[in-house]
Amino acid sequence: MFEARVRFNTIVTTGAINLGLVDAGTYTASPWTLSGTTLADHANVADGVAFLYDTDATTVTIRLVSTKAGTVGTLAAGTMVDTGIAPTVDVFHLYTIRCDTSGNANFYIDDIYRGSIPAAFTTTTALEPFVGVGNRDNSTNEAIAIDYILTSGKRLA
Repeated sequence: MFEARVRFNTIVTTGAINLGLVDAGTYTASPWTLSGTTLADHANVADGVAFLYDTDATTVTIRLVSTKAGTVGTLAAGTMVDTGIAPTVDVFHLYTIRCDTSGNANFYIDDIYRGSIPAAFTTTTALEPFVGVGNRDNSTNEAIAIDYILTSGKRLA
């Protein structure tokens, strides 16, 4: 389970925000970005699930995204979901991802169910929390405030 209470300090105008769980690794870029309706994995994520907000999307709303065993999710396959929700400035929202032992991920914003991705990740892969804010043009500061991040789940040996 991943839960983060986050406030967008500004509406990101040239970048991407990722909130979720990814396989262990060092990421120098946002794990996922969106160009039009195509999800891209720029950090070679093997497995993970997240909320994604990206200004390069056709419709600039929060997406539910996943990568399983190196395969990046798509709208057509049901492994990426458009919530239809745009973030609001200066308001804290609660972003929650609940994962089960089959690798399914259920997503909630402010405790309201927003969608699920079946078989979203490999269950034998350890996932860790990730929050990333990426700025593409370096001309403006893109910022979020984090009140807290909570994770829980079964430890893999």
